[in-house]
Amino acid sequence: MEYIRQSEILAKLRGNKFAEFAPVAAFLIVLGLSGFSLESQAEVLGDSDGLPAWLLQLADGLEGADIDVSGNLNDREWHQRSLLRPRLGRFPDIAIGEFPDSIEILSWEESFLEGQIAGVAILDATGTDHPELIYEGAFNDAWIGSADEQRFFLSYSRNDQSFINELLEIIQQAEIVIRVVNLNADVQAAAMLFATSGVRMALDSNQARDVDSDAREFAYLGERVRRDHNSLFAEDSRGGRRLTRNEPAVFLKETLGTEHEASTIEQIIVPGGIALGETALLPLSMQKLLYRDQQLKVLDSDGKEWALPDESPATVKALFDFVNRSQQIGSDAIVDIDERGRVRISSALRDTDVGYDFVAIDARPFEFVRGLPVTKSVIIDSEVKFTVDPDATSLAYESVYEVRFLGTDNFAIAQTQVALEYQAQGVQGPSTYEYSWGPAVHRLADSLDYEGLGEATQAVSRYAAWVALFRAVVENEVPFLNGRYEFMKIDKSGRVTPRRF
Repeated sequence: MEYIRQSEILAKLRGNKFAEFAPVAAFLIVLGLSGFSLESQAEVLGDSDGLPAWLLQLADGLEGADIDVSGNLNDREWHQRSLLRPRLGRFPDIAIGEFPDSIEILSWEESFLEGQIAGVAILDATGTDHPELIYEGAFNDAWIGSADEQRFFLSYSRNDQSFINELLEIIQQAEIVIRVVNLNADVQAAAMLFATSGVRMALDSNQARDVDSDAREFAYLGERVRRDHNSLFAEDSRGGRRLTRNEPAVFLKETLGTEHEASTIEQIIVPGGIALGETALLPLSMQKLLYRDQQLKVLDSDGKEWALPDESPATVKALFDFVNRSQQIGSDAIVDIDERGRVRISSALRDTDVGYDFVAIDARPFEFVRGLPVTKSVIIDSEVKFTVDPDATSLAYESVYEVRFLGTDNFAIAQTQVALEYQAQGVQGPSTYEYSWGPAVHRLADSLDYEGLGEATQAVSRYAAWVALFRAVVENEVPFLNGRYEFMKIDKSGRVTPRRF
């Protein structure tokens, strides 16, 4: 096995035509720290709890190179408007395993191509039983196969390249073994590592604060955490008012109650529309989610790949983004059309084809049910199950959903007056009416077109299956790194969501 020493790296850097602030160069390195002691550590700025062991190991050398180390780049105590020295560290509002979204990736790539920023990918082998294995084979395979807390990505301004060179020198002095795996003009390779980094870091400097990028590594620079909080945001704004300002009414569908449990939503205006919040039941143990050949696949515990139902990549991407948004704000609400016909829709689905479909579906139920003492309709999922298709290589789904009609009681609590349950199997399967329940069920007209209502809402079963699958991925912490970059770059834009319907 051949390791490239730091002196060789610097020689390559000095001789490489992309070394001096080139617009498209990425410095990607691997660190193996097994056997190194942390007995001698320089004092860091603020709390060191957020710092990895390998950075603490380098703190003494970085101090001599005029680089400060910080466990919290937004720390109030050490925050300065004009920095005297650059600071290397993490952010309190970017958790381990919190990956950049599509906008952040696109912005990072744009800034990279414009020659503003670059990145260092660091794979940490500390605590690995066989650290030498991390250097074998392709770097990307080792990167994807490592735990989130081992994959570090350091973003920095091109104007701070000299400090990055100092960092490489210090690594050499610490005798930490490294291997250069990529030193070229491939922005896609660098962005892929950024998109799948488990720990996101930055080199804070005055130059870095001047970078115009929507990537949070640069947007958060120069900001201070709130007083008495280790966050830039108020407790009610990270998942509350700030994020929900342009969303439909925030609620979890469970608060609407069931056939046997009363609703608990206390609102003067009854929430309605469409809300999906089920978690899928699967016949196998998901080990990984993969994206390959424009299709998502599931890898089970036996290493077998399972294809998922056919759906357009743009639709799947939009629903994936909705689940992430739903987790952020604690809401299952997708769309709501108020009494004036004004449309409110999840920002993750705005101006997408699937979002347009949801708006159209939300407007249909009252075409089929009339004469009820209700003011709103709401469509919610109640069960999603995946099964093994007869071909034994793909998964199919079965969705159960309800079309409910809501009113309020004397205390302005939302109440289900009538609920009609439908079941659908697969992409082409029709929505079959199962039964009805609710205090006003006796007022349903004998001429009600049950089949027509099922046909008008059938697409909900397809979309509910994907939402439930992604919720299972989130709740079971299923890794999704293979093909993640390509998936996050999917263009989900489609038909413009109407402001009124």
